[in-house]
Order: sequence, then C-alpha cells, then structure tokens
Amino acid sequence: MVRLFRQLAVAVSVAGVAGSLAGCLRGSLGGESLGQYHPGGLGGAGAAASSGSAGTNGSFGAGGPNGSFGPGPDGAPFCGTLYSGVVAPVRPDILLLLDRSSSMNDDSNEMSCTGGCGANSKWALLSAAIGRMVTNHPLVNWGLAPFGSDDACGVNAGVEVDVAPDAAPSIALALTATTPGGAAPTAAAILAASDYLQSLPDSNPKYILLAGDGRSGCATGGGGAAAADTEAENAVASAYRARIPTLVVGLVPAWDTTATGTLNLMADNGGQPSLGTANTFFTTDTIDVRLSAISSISSSVNPCVIPLPYLLAPGTSLTVSTTTADGQSVAIPEDPLVGWSFTSPDDSAVGISGSVCSDLESGANTQIAITYVCGKPALPSLARSRPIDR
Repeated sequence: MVRLFRQLAVAVSVAGVAGSLAGCLRGSLGGESLGQYHPGGLGGAGAAASSGSAGTNGSFGAGGPNGSFGPGPDGAPFCGTLYSGVVAPVRPDILLLLDRSSSMNDDSNEMSCTGGCGANSKWALLSAAIGRMVTNHPLVNWGLAPFGSDDACGVNAGVEVDVAPDAAPSIALALTATTPGGAAPTAAAILAASDYLQSLPDSNPKYILLAGDGRSGCATGGGGAAAADTEAENAVASAYRARIPTLVVGLVPAWDTTATGTLNLMADNGGQPSLGTANTFFTTDTIDVRLSAISSISSSVNPCVIPLPYLLAPGTSLTVSTTTADGQSVAIPEDPLVGWSFTSPDDSAVGISGSVCSDLESGANTQIAITYVCGKPALPSLARSRPIDR
C-alpha cells in the first residue's frame, strides 16, 4: 500500500506540472488583440507539497500566494504575444494668425520708443508668448500666418508655416525672421485663414488663433478704422459659420476701450470666448487653459499607455515591440526615458516614452506587440519515483 500511495502521488505531481506546460504552450500559439481579455481573477494557490495535488483542471501546481497574479484565459499563466492597434490622438489643427502691423512695434502701453522698443515691444512680447504656447501644447497641429504680408493691405493666399505636427521649430524660425510693419488687414487675413483650414484634407477639428492688439485697418472701399473693425468682427462670424471657431488673444492696455471692445466682439463672434473674466478675449496668460481643454478633448486616448490584460506570473518577463507604417517590427528597449516601462506599482500597464511615443501619437507607428515570455517548467525525474523496498 505504501508503494502504491507514493506512485500515485508522483503521477499526480507530474500531471500538474505537465498541465502548466500545456497551458503555456496553448497561450503561445497565436496572438490575441489587447482589449479582448480583461485582467483575470485571483491567482490560484500553489499545490500543497504534502498531498501532491495539482489543483483542478490542470492548473499550475506551483503558483504564488492568492492574488499575486491573475491567470491566463484558461487558468494557467499567459504566455504568448498580444497585439494592440494604435489609436492615434485626433490633433486639433490651429492656425496662428499674428498681427505684424507697425503698431506692434510700440510697447504694451501703446507708446512708441525712440530707436524701437526692442524686447518691450508688443511684437517681441507676443511672439515670445506664442513660442512658449506652441512648445507647451505638442498635441496640436500648429501653423503660422503673420499679417499683413506686404507691409500694406495685402494678404497672401498661403501661410508662412503649414499646419502640421511638430511645427514648433519652424514657427520659432519664422517668428525670429519676421519684422512688424505696414497696416493690419485683419478681415482679409481671417477669411484667408478660414479658406486655408477648410482646404486641409484631414477631418481634425480646426481653429484660428488670432493674436494682436485689436487695431484693424484696410477696410473695403477705403473706410476708416471703425469700418475695418466691423469687417474684422464680421469675418470672424463668417469663419465660425464655416465651422472654423476663432480663439482671440489680445495684447492691449485697459485704457484702450476701442481696441478692447473690438477684441471682445471678435471673441464672441468666434464662438470661443473666455469665461469668468472681465473680457471675453484671452490674454497670453489665460489662453493656455483653453488650449489644454481643446487638446485633451481631441486627444482623450493616450496611445503611449497600454493596459496589460494579464499580470506577470513569477518567472515571466515582457518584451515590447512596435510596427512602423511600412510594416517593419522594431524592438522597444526597457527604458523609462526612451523605451517602455511599467507605469503602476502592480505592473498592470506599460508606458512608452521618447521618440517611439511621438511616433505612436503621430500615427507613424501602427501597432504595439507585447510578448509574455514564460520560463519552461522542468519535469521531475522519474528515477526519483522508484518505489522504496520494504
């Protein structure tokens, strides 16, 4: 009887380990799309050494304590590759429409300076704020169109910098090379900007960001400043009817009530007024909050954070790779700065950083592959199962 009992115990132990190996092999055959499985329930306890029980349904016989990791789809640790299609964020297209007329050479109190106002000029202050804004909001497709373009009342049909991802360096160069001068054909610039944005082939949300001192010029038929202001206000309303809202950023002293009134009316007509402030146009200090809201609504899905459907079992590791738009598979190193890393204490999600994240956000990379690499359990030696003679 003793011999029979020991033979039975060894046979059951072998069956339990074999069940674990079979579970791993089943998991390694073919990939499942991430999101098809949710994290499993509590992990099963390990088999008791005294009884040699392998657990039910061939579950692994050497599991950790309850709750240490979730099982795979069949109760065993998951081994194999999971694929996740990348959902690139929808970036808003925002064209920066900057007033570069001669009044922008004055200081922020609208006073001229002998020899120029230099770093205190409205243009210097506004262009520096725009440069910071573009850098601080990388999930926006930015473009640039200073106006007027010919030191008079002309407006170019195109733009200085096309609306595109990662346009910050090009915009910084263009701003540095721009010198204020001439009149401010605000109405014509707004209508040209609306036409340009409507011509873009993508379906992203589109906005004009109009920044200036609220002093328009170049009214149709040679009208004065009041007529030019009215035309600018009507042009913003026309763009809004074409589903192109306008964010208005003003750089104007409080005493200039005429310019303040014009900026407020344009902000109201553009459908993007500043709320809870004395004026409905934005300042360079308050626009960031609205831009953050616009980019977060449009980019609610973060392709650089991938939840893991299964937690790692002891002895299991991960490898991560990505697929480029031309179908090439590229390994991603485990590196928190330029690769992948776990983003939570329980290792339930993977975060991607560096250039790979940028490629996922832009859509240059189309897929993430996560492979659970399981160690192969060793079968016990049958020589040790030889019955002991009485």
